[in-house]
Formats: sequence, C-alpha cells, structure tokens
Amino acid sequence: MNPLTGLCDGISDQALTRRPIAVMVNNIIASLPQWGISQADIIYEMLAEGRITRFLALFQDYSKIDKLASIRSARPYYMDMPKATARYTSTSAAAFPPTRPSPAART
Repeated sequence: MNPLTGLCDGISDQALTRRPIAVMVNNIIASLPQWGISQADIIYEMLAEGRITRFLALFQDYSKIDKLASIRSARPYYMDMPKATARYTSTSAAAFPPTRPSPAART
C-alpha cells in the first residue's frame, strides 16, 4: 500500500523502503506542457510570488518517472509542507541547506 495515498497501486517493495521526494514544478503558461506531474502521489499548489503558483509534487516511487518538467527551485517556506514525509533537493541553498540522511533512512 502506498503510504502517501493509502492506495494499493502496485508500488514495489523497494519503493516502499525509500523516502518520498518532493519536486517543485512551474505552473505558468510559458512552462507548458508539464511532464510527469500526473504520476505524483500528492500535489500541492503553492503561491510563488505575485499571482504565480508552483506545484509541489510528492512521489513515493520516483523510479517510474520518465520525464519531469518544468522543474523550479524551492523557496525556504515551501519546505514546511513535505518536511515530515519527503527527502528533497533544491537548486537554492537558501531553501534548505545540504543535509545528510537520518540514521533511519540509511537502513
């Protein structure tokens, strides 16, 4: 059973042992088409600036994603949303400083 959705969606045992990832995806007309977000287990739409939003897509089994675009950097305040469930990466050092996996994640 997928821990993010609660659905029996054929997720592999190997994917269940990994922590999910969070990816910021652009949500403006110039960035269309958006690739891969339909495969996300959870999607949050979040305000970036002005009236522009971005999607925060959470994936438990990211190994099946063929293509994911248009990826954007995260804002520091975006990281509050997936903190409890996801390992995340960012091109913005201000969004979240580099970390090492917790001891539990290494097993």
